[in-house]
Amino acid sequence: MRHLHRWLAIGALLAAAAPGTAAAQSYPLRLQDGATWHATFERASSPEQVTVRFTRRLTWSSAGAGGRLLVEPVSADVLAPPGEDAAQLVPDFAYALEVDAGLRPVALIDKAEVIAATRRWLLRQPRMAQALPTLEARAPNLVELTAWALAAQELILLGQSQGLSFGPEGSLRRQGEIQNPLGGSPMSGTDTFTLEPFDPRTGKAVVSFRRDPDQASFRASITSMIRAMAQRDGRAIPPGVLDQLLATAVLDLSFTCRHELDPVSGLALRAGCVRSFRAEIGGTARQKEERWTLTQERPGPAR
Repeated sequence: MRHLHRWLAIGALLAAAAPGTAAAQSYPLRLQDGATWHATFERASSPEQVTVRFTRRLTWSSAGAGGRLLVEPVSADVLAPPGEDAAQLVPDFAYALEVDAGLRPVALIDKAEVIAATRRWLLRQPRMAQALPTLEARAPNLVELTAWALAAQELILLGQSQGLSFGPEGSLRRQGEIQNPLGGSPMSGTDTFTLEPFDPRTGKAVVSFRRDPDQASFRASITSMIRAMAQRDGRAIPPGVLDQLLATAVLDLSFTCRHELDPVSGLALRAGCVRSFRAEIGGTARQKEERWTLTQERPGPAR
């Protein structure tokens, strides 16, 4: 029966891609209530030169529009540099997320408990234990933001192309928010998804993703950040200084992903993402690059 479901799904994709047709194509998730599977995330970042790989057990249960996803730690390893402790880079506690129809995280379930667990995890790290009180004095919601990033980041990346519907042209564009890598309020941007022709040899549908930030929104975000810092420190911004900084501010942000969708379950069985940025304000430059390889198993026969 599993093979029958698979070939029916592949047959539907081939029919949609046949010449002369102009049908919309959708990839809904088909999961049984209580489905459990493993997902493995590998993240490499520079200039830190740190690479970590960790595996999570995911359990989905039906609830509301999307459902509930239980995330439990299975393993964690530091691939580079040698000698680093994985426990200081990857949280070791379970948590649950409210997710949408594409299994993209929407909110933390038992939010206060997850934030408390994140704080305990941070305080176990010697350097962070000393710095955390000072950091929180400057950013009171630091631990809350950290909890969300640790819980949701890789699952958001993995789920970007899940549960989408594409028009006959095979592309989808939508507006979204982009976190400013320098801090400040979120920026606006455009997400573009492109569906590649279905390849029956691989039995997977491939979706490429690109995110483009809005430069005017970047400048507005930087403005709010600088003003908030000046107000917090009780300092006034000299006339013309802010305009001068913004006139020369540069943001180069590149964010691309490639997802291989399973036509049976609708899950992205493999994804590769690269996010890099270079920002320069007032002669001060900062740059960073992160690369992810994300995989997940097919949890079983589709409904």
